Amino acid sequence: MHQIPCQLGRRACLTNASRELPGARGDMIAQLLEAPRLVQLQMLEGAEHVGTRLWDIGERAWLEILRDAGRRFVDDQLPLGGQPIDLSEHARLVSEATGVPTLRAVKASLALADLLSTMEDVLDAQAPVASRDGGEGWVLAPAGRHVAVRIPGSYPTFNAAWLVALALRRPTLLCAAGDPFTPVRLIEALHAAGLPDGAVSLCFDEADALFERADQVVCPGDELPQPEGPPGRVKRYHRGSSKAVLLGAGDDRLWPRLAAMAVQGSGRLCTSLSALLVDGDALEPAAALAAALARWPVAPLDDAEAIVPAFPDRALARRIDAAIAAAEARGAIDLSARSGAGQRVVELDGACFLRPTVLLVDRGDPLFGAEFPFPFVTVASVPRAEAPAACCGSLIVSLIGHDRALLLRLILEPTIDKVFHGEHIDRGHRSSDPHEGFLADFLFHKKAVWPPIERARLS
Repeated sequence: MHQIPCQLGRRACLTNASRELPGARGDMIAQLLEAPRLVQLQMLEGAEHVGTRLWDIGERAWLEILRDAGRRFVDDQLPLGGQPIDLSEHARLVSEATGVPTLRAVKASLALADLLSTMEDVLDAQAPVASRDGGEGWVLAPAGRHVAVRIPGSYPTFNAAWLVALALRRPTLLCAAGDPFTPVRLIEALHAAGLPDGAVSLCFDEADALFERADQVVCPGDELPQPEGPPGRVKRYHRGSSKAVLLGAGDDRLWPRLAAMAVQGSGRLCTSLSALLVDGDALEPAAALAAALARWPVAPLDDAEAIVPAFPDRALARRIDAAIAAAEARGAIDLSARSGAGQRVVELDGACFLRPTVLLVDRGDPLFGAEFPFPFVTVASVPRAEAPAACCGSLIVSLIGHDRALLLRLILEPTIDKVFHGEHIDRGHRSSDPHEGFLADFLFHKKAVWPPIERARLS
């Protein structure tokens, strides 16, 4: 069992308080050393001192640090609690901690490395050069000295948020929940590539001092109480509840695409399809989607074809199953069961799974649009005139079919973040797209400087 200390910049902190991290098969896979309040305050102090050093690094050198870190993240033996491990062992540990199949953890790790290697494109999209001759009389200036980020532990690519914040040269204070292995390996790769000491620190599970005192906070929507502070201090993200609206009958090419949207990220991404709205009778489309989703049965986590995640928290799996059963008692239909997919709760190879599920519900059912950490899609009949209201609060709405008036209504709905249509219904996440806005919109503000000065992009 690995002992993993919190990270005060480059320094590993061996503290007295700890907790054991259980794996998907019930074994304890790591001992996490927690950061007491004093250590968290030291993290904040170190972040304050390193800020100007980050800005002093030239653009080419900064991008090279990020690219080199991406290479090292994949290729190098990097220390975990003092013991060097390669990417294969890292993926196995991530799989045990999160329940994500091992090869999915590898794929997610490669995606993070690719993000680091192509960060120049992300910065160009998020914080373009406003002026190189200083003609406008303003600059993009940091809105704070440092940012505290809560990292969800359900899927490794959620680490992308803090990587972008760091790439924007913001000293970053991390609190990881569920998956300590990915941020630890990323930090080791960054330090090996030359990241200045204090630019990033890490603790686990609880970080009250960080969230109380950091100038800015980035956290998942439901994981923390609202941190106190002035407006603009806190950015919440990954609210998900992504939906598709089907106009017409659909065709045989559609159902595999929708199923792939449901299983991306093992069904745990904010961009994963959670609901299908059908303008007309929904039974036949729901059955077709269930048949397509059955392509991905439950398999052992180390199986090369596995995509369905396990639940390290078996009690959570049972609560979700009970919620679905309650919906069935209200009249919902589990069309995956009808298609021969078997029992919803599956015990396999010492781990607990919920098999992919398509549930036909009434639009007014409390479970409509629910987002669970496995491939789960509710399907309901919703007249197209009512679709914008039914899609309120969605990260993504994919419109399948042609109705310009409906498309415009979806675009104009303030609580819908992204609208995809035509051949781009499964566009998902792209770093060049606004994702609940750009992170740079939160981390920077326009500051007047007069007379104007020659400047490069502040990122």
